[in-house]
Order: sequence, then structure tokens, then C-alpha cells
Amino acid sequence: MAQADFYILQREDDHSRHITVCRLVEKALRHGHRIHIHLQTEEEAQELDQWLWSFRPDSFIPHSLQQAPEAASAPVTLGSGELRASLDTPAMPSPPILINLAQSVPDFFRSFARIAEVVTQRPDILSASRDHFRLYRKNGYNITSHDLK
Repeated sequence: MAQADFYILQREDDHSRHITVCRLVEKALRHGHRIHIHLQTEEEAQELDQWLWSFRPDSFIPHSLQQAPEAASAPVTLGSGELRASLDTPAMPSPPILINLAQSVPDFFRSFARIAEVVTQRPDILSASRDHFRLYRKNGYNITSHDLK
């Protein structure tokens, strides 16, 4: 059964959200997953790109912006548009994960058996996340909330 996980932060700031995303990505990579992070805009994708390079000095998360030539072979991609490259590669045998940080759920969400949303207490993010919750439930996803205090 498809799974949607909501990671609920008790803060409003983007810093906490970015750190949480970096930790989720790091953990998913250790388990052999390929990850696509969907963001609202390319500017947000570029900002998160910087976070993934520098969030911890002892960590390396190989990733690429979706429009870059190396995106097809990167285990982690970031972007705001439609997916351009297949996320099924022999090098990453586990199913791909979608981390959705956009205000809307992308049309391609059904391609992912596993989806993660990182929710802050910012009113616009809370409202969008409630809509996302309903959409995933309507589409048969098993939903789990994780309260991160």
C-alpha cells in the first residue's frame, strides 16, 4: 500500500524545515532510496540545494537540480516542474520517495509509493498540508503523522 508521512514541526521557520528535509534525505539514502524533492519554485530548489551541500560538515548528500545534465544519475533530485528523468535505476533498487514541499501536490505524485511532507506551523503550510492529507487519503495512501518536537 502507498504511504504518505507527515513530519509535523512545532516551529514556523524555514530553517527547521530545511534541516528536517536534509535529515530525511540522509536517512532515505542510507536505505538505498532514490529521492525527488518537489518545491514551489526554482529559487526554493536552489536554496535547498545549498542546504544539502552544507547542512552538516561531516555529511555528503549527492544531489542535483532537476534541470542539470547529471540529474538522471543523481540519487537525489530537486525541482519545481514536471519530472524529466526516470527515477527507476538499477543502482537504487528501493522504490523512489517524493518529498513534497510545494503548496500543491504535483500531478505526478501517483508515481511514488512513498511520499513525505514536512509541515511547519506557518498558516499557509498548515492549510496546504491539510489539503494534501485529504488528497492522499482519497487516493488510497496509508497516512502517518510524526510529531517532531
